[in-house]
Amino acid sequence: FAGLTIGALMATHTAKKFDIPEMKVLGDLYLIEMDLILVEKIVQNVDLIDGYLNAFDYKTKAFITAALIHYRRVFSTGVRMRLRIDDVPSEWMDLHREAIAVADKHTAHSVNEYESATASLGVRIDENDIEVTSVRYGMMGNAEMSAYNFDRLGRLARILVDSVIKERRSKLEAVILQKAKLLSSDQLSALPCGLQVGSSKTPHPAKPRGQ
Repeated sequence: FAGLTIGALMATHTAKKFDIPEMKVLGDLYLIEMDLILVEKIVQNVDLIDGYLNAFDYKTKAFITAALIHYRRVFSTGVRMRLRIDDVPSEWMDLHREAIAVADKHTAHSVNEYESATASLGVRIDENDIEVTSVRYGMMGNAEMSAYNFDRLGRLARILVDSVIKERRSKLEAVILQKAKLLSSDQLSALPCGLQVGSSKTPHPAKPRGQ
């Protein structure tokens, strides 16, 4: 520890809230990034059968649904900011529109052109008689998204993280640091505590009684 002052040895690091508009945007960008990374990871973990998505497998269906909904969240109006359609590179626009359409018109809502169900009668016919034996149900549907485009959706999510989110985040961090460095020591000390590394707003579930 030679050469270090007592003040340096006693220095601690903590988190402080800094309520300026740029901080809110930075937080929103972080949440958007987490959605996009989740889309990428989901796509990477979906199993294909002979190169096709098996939409009748419950696990695969859940993965497809989750990826589409989280991608849609990135561009949906809500309490946080959203990415704009012009953030999507032009060469990826057709895929973007397809993903949003499938998420909105099929995954999130039931009135759509992607599926239909029918009910029919089961009839036994022989040489001398015809008899109704049952009521049968069936469904018809188009594939929500081809395996090829689903794979590309994961790549598009990564492109948006690298080309949009990281660039904006870097610029915002520079602006925030510049403004923060104008604060005096007293002003910094007076700032309320923020979330510490590894902390969460989500409370731990209560233990069952008797434990």
